[in-house]
Amino acid sequence: MSHYNFKLKYVSNLEDMDDSGKHYHKYKGVQFYYRKTNAASDRLIVTFHGAMYADPSSPTGMVLLTIFRGFDWKYNVLCMSDNLLEDFSNEKLEVGWFLSPSGSNYNQIYTEIITHVIKSHNNVIFHGSSAGGFPSVYYACLFSQKALVLNGQLYIDRHGLFNHFSTITGMKLAHDFDEHDLEAIVSKHGPPLHAHICCNQKDESHILQPIHTLQTVC
Repeated sequence: MSHYNFKLKYVSNLEDMDDSGKHYHKYKGVQFYYRKTNAASDRLIVTFHGAMYADPSSPTGMVLLTIFRGFDWKYNVLCMSDNLLEDFSNEKLEVGWFLSPSGSNYNQIYTEIITHVIKSHNNVIFHGSSAGGFPSVYYACLFSQKALVLNGQLYIDRHGLFNHFSTITGMKLAHDFDEHDLEAIVSKHGPPLHAHICCNQKDESHILQPIHTLQTVC
């Protein structure tokens, strides 16, 4: 039982997952939550959470893993949890941007889960704020779907937490990750079907500079 009061269900075949909202699932090491609130609706929101911060009331001193952003929203939701935070939980890694270290197959597994779920939905929005902004745009590009991003961290290496990330993981974007440059991702996979990207004025925590290849769809 998780801190969300969902029961964990291990699945080796995604056909065995359920959409009741009573379970969260673990598939090939990746944890996710899928709830179909409205069976008649073809709409789905795929959510990516942001950074994990200190929580003095928690036994670990940090917000408890796993994290399912939007799990209680009144929509059909697929909530993904960042595996990198699980990998480095003992080191109290705060942010992972859903990056996929070379050889980890995380991106492949995330993609497999999303592919399975969205096949029964025609209207899909990838959504995230802060550190969830990067994967929202990334997977909207991969699946040619819509992205809704609020105060997104789109240029990872320019964010204040990047040094914290590099120190803990010992990894560098240029050498240790499969895809991390959003400009290159848009050029390779094409832009999202539509992207709505918002950022607060004078937001010192989130860098939002124009992505030239996205300008035609933003």
